[in-house]
Amino acid sequence: MKKTLIRKIKMPVFMAGEGKSEEGYCRWLSRLAVGKSLPIHIRAEGLSGSDPLDLIEQAVSKLSRMEYGRRLFIHRSLLLDADLLGKKPERDEKALQLADKKRFSLIWQKPSHEGFILHHFREFQNHRPPDQASAEKLLNKAWGKYCKGMDADGYGSVLTLDNLAIARSIERDLDKFLNKIGWQ
Repeated sequence: MKKTLIRKIKMPVFMAGEGKSEEGYCRWLSRLAVGKSLPIHIRAEGLSGSDPLDLIEQAVSKLSRMEYGRRLFIHRSLLLDADLLGKKPERDEKALQLADKKRFSLIWQKPSHEGFILHHFREFQNHRPPDQASAEKLLNKAWGKYCKGMDADGYGSVLTLDNLAIARSIERDLDKFLNKIGWQ
């Protein structure tokens, strides 16, 4: 009798962010999802831009190229630095409207990616650095070998599922998105 193989279909998830650090972080999340046997496939993409609207437009463009003639990404998320907001209010408003129209969940990193990563460490989970320089200084205390542009291996060398759980308790946007894609 012929044995039938059953292959689980993984839900495609698009995650992007400004720069290599965010892309590396998204790839690290993807590896954790595989390790937990979650039925999702996270496609991580890096972006580069000057403000939220520019970044969201790039993400929409990349997503359109990836989806052309293929299956759609049901869930989409962007990691954006909160310190980019407020410099051009009219562009910020357009960015939020476009993100909503294209069904992107926005994960705001306060004030930046370094401040966001800081919240993965229990002893720093309640720190709220006011700016990029303060976030980098505190992160250096938590993780002396952290550097910008880190890849998934770099994140994986220090961060674990426990660190993600710590971050989820503080970073509500991250927790909301992970719950949305079935990551309990």
